[in-house]
Amino acid sequence: MKLQSYFVMLSLPVALAACGGGGGDDGPSRTAPVAKAGAAQTVKMGSVVTLDGGASVNGSEGGALVYAWSMTQQPPGSGAILSAADVMQPRFTADMPGHYKASLTVSDNTGASVPDTVTITATTDVPVAIIEAPSQASLGQTVILDGSGSVAPTGSTGSLQYQWTLVAPERSQAVLNDAAAAKPSFVADKEGRYQATLSVSHNGQASEPRQLEVNIKTTNRPPVPVAKVLTAGGAAVTPTNDEPPYRYQFERGVPVVLDASASTDPDGDKLSYRWYLFHNSPGAGYSVVGLSQPQASRQSPEQVFAGEKMTFTPDVSGDWSVQLIAFDGTTTADTSVKFKTTKPAGVPNSKPVARLLPPEAPRDIQRSSDPVWLSPVSYDVDGEALTHYFRWVETPADFTPPDLSEQHSFMSFTPTKLGKYVIELISEEAGGSKLRSDPELTELTVKDAPNRAPTAITTIKIQTVLIGDRLVFDATGSADMDGDELFYQWTLIDRPDDSKAVLQNSDKIASYVVTDKPGIYMATLVVTDSKGARSKASHVMYARGQAKSKNNPPVVAAAGQCVDGSFHNKYTVCPDFALGSEDQPIVAGVQVRLQANGVIDPDSDNLYHLWSLEQPEGNGSADAILSQSGLIKVEKPGMYTATFVTSDGMARSEPVVKHFKAVERQNFPTLLLEFNATGAKPEAAQPGSDNVRIQQALPHSHQIYTNFNAASNWNKSLFYTLTAFGGDYTVTGLGTSQSGDGTGDGKVYVDGLENGQIIRQGTSVRFALRDTNTSPNTDAEWFFEIQERPDFRFHVKNGFKPKK
Repeated sequence: MKLQSYFVMLSLPVALAACGGGGGDDGPSRTAPVAKAGAAQTVKMGSVVTLDGGASVNGSEGGALVYAWSMTQQPPGSGAILSAADVMQPRFTADMPGHYKASLTVSDNTGASVPDTVTITATTDVPVAIIEAPSQASLGQTVILDGSGSVAPTGSTGSLQYQWTLVAPERSQAVLNDAAAAKPSFVADKEGRYQATLSVSHNGQASEPRQLEVNIKTTNRPPVPVAKVLTAGGAAVTPTNDEPPYRYQFERGVPVVLDASASTDPDGDKLSYRWYLFHNSPGAGYSVVGLSQPQASRQSPEQVFAGEKMTFTPDVSGDWSVQLIAFDGTTTADTSVKFKTTKPAGVPNSKPVARLLPPEAPRDIQRSSDPVWLSPVSYDVDGEALTHYFRWVETPADFTPPDLSEQHSFMSFTPTKLGKYVIELISEEAGGSKLRSDPELTELTVKDAPNRAPTAITTIKIQTVLIGDRLVFDATGSADMDGDELFYQWTLIDRPDDSKAVLQNSDKIASYVVTDKPGIYMATLVVTDSKGARSKASHVMYARGQAKSKNNPPVVAAAGQCVDGSFHNKYTVCPDFALGSEDQPIVAGVQVRLQANGVIDPDSDNLYHLWSLEQPEGNGSADAILSQSGLIKVEKPGMYTATFVTSDGMARSEPVVKHFKAVERQNFPTLLLEFNATGAKPEAAQPGSDNVRIQQALPHSHQIYTNFNAASNWNKSLFYTLTAFGGDYTVTGLGTSQSGDGTGDGKVYVDGLENGQIIRQGTSVRFALRDTNTSPNTDAEWFFEIQERPDFRFHVKNGFKPKK
């Protein structure tokens, strides 16, 4: 499914909700049906669970009940699905330990009920290995295997031990960095399938092995274009610099040969080339011509040159910049070559040409009490700097013209009177010759309602397509300030070698080509209003896309959620997307950042991202975020489901689905760790104060490196709060250490927390991690554990480096 269709489908429920699902007031006598999803159940892992909606009640209009079940939550690693969604008693297999939630809605002739939810808890007598990792990754990427979601036998205490094995493709040298870690990683050095196996053990009891395959695909590496001037006037020229982009200087008026033969492709792909006198990039927009005086040149700015070599004659003295784009059949890359042309020796000096306005600029001006500024567009083919002289030739009788004798770069006047204004402009070379142009007369008319030129805007929503698909150029954003009808003129200025593609609907707001060859397709746009005024012609308004013969879908390594903190970036901790589980739910009333990491397109295509959100009723966050990262409000307790998918316009990544839970603070089930900060400087949040608290996950392992500044050591104290819910908790193994190249002239200690301290249920302890060292390059560490929860380890390392 193309992503734009996905967006349309996503918007349908929102649109329906916005209009209330249609209909009018049903009157007070109508009673909706009531869904009853049944009683909560506790079962053994592997059991078949039967849900029962038989207690649901009809509405006032009666009729047969229609059942609609859905699974709204299931444990990590579970593949449980309902046997049917439209029956009274569907079944599923509780294949993983943890919590499952099923939602039921019923409807009859009266309408639909509100959903009712039932929770099923699956227990286990043995440890269970659970692996989360990307199903696909790119060659050369570091792949992280995540076994931290594995579970111990229900009700047991103590930590799990991990044992990983990795089977790599033939000739691969990939190995796990730590086979006993919860989250080992490996570097995918060969294309193919990598099989990871995890077994976890607890108190000598081992789990069944769990396997996961990661498919590694080759990433297309972009070409490396190199543009040089081969000859000018038949003679070889040497660049004035040693590294690309190269710069040259030679006389104007001689044929110049530009050469791309030094370009390379790291994958050995065959390259095709395009040369442009205006600079452009994938997508759409406007570009200034790569010439300091384009109005003086007979070279069309919209010329496109194909091939490894380009020959043309620069006919104006000045700075030129020519863009080269190389295409390897999948991906483009660009560079440029720059050169300065000078007046040939012995050629007579040319007079400058005076011009106050571009030919297409409107000559009608709005009457106003604000000044109008006019900058000449005069030119000199010899590239001389110009000085300008302005003179009033005619003005309305009741207008007092300002003195223009001292204005030599631009002119201005305030058009307070209606009528005709005629201005003479003479441009003079600023060099020794002082050669003057012929006088140029420009007539302007001040009106109360002048016709203003329209603005052309181009867009291209999907920049890359497969051969045979349409590439659409869109002018929807074009506008006319006077509300006049607009007329569009698209021109196809580039298409791939041997392509016979023809621009369709060239006079419509949206034009397109049916692509037939791999490569670049580019169209330019001019907009004219019903009174004849046209859009600005001094810029090239273009839309550029490309076609290719095959596509590799994008890959997402990981995605999830973390509590966001509106304070200094180095204190924004997003530890492994751990918050939101049953054991450590998010405390409601915060902003949560949805973040996708390791988002890669193997072909370097432009990507279009989508986070979609299912949230508790009344929470009020947007249902969709069109970016890789974004903030949502988590104000209501309940279950949230966030799904991330990205598309290159041709294929979508595998969706990454994350379920997370929020609770009111008083309902938090275990020990709550929070980072304390107020504003930009955490030292303002002293232990015992009421301050901003940012929830953190346990275990908490955090390493940061900060600049050392002896005059301001605010970054050398970190503040936390522990609050006990669901029981008492004992601090054990509390300690500190310091190391590094510094002198160690200070003390590293924990302020407000002691070894053996018991945090009683319902109480909070605020503590600070202190470091009084005054020399750089001294690393400090603080650590402790919780006796009742050995998995709740705390470890912070803060490294200091000299401030630059």
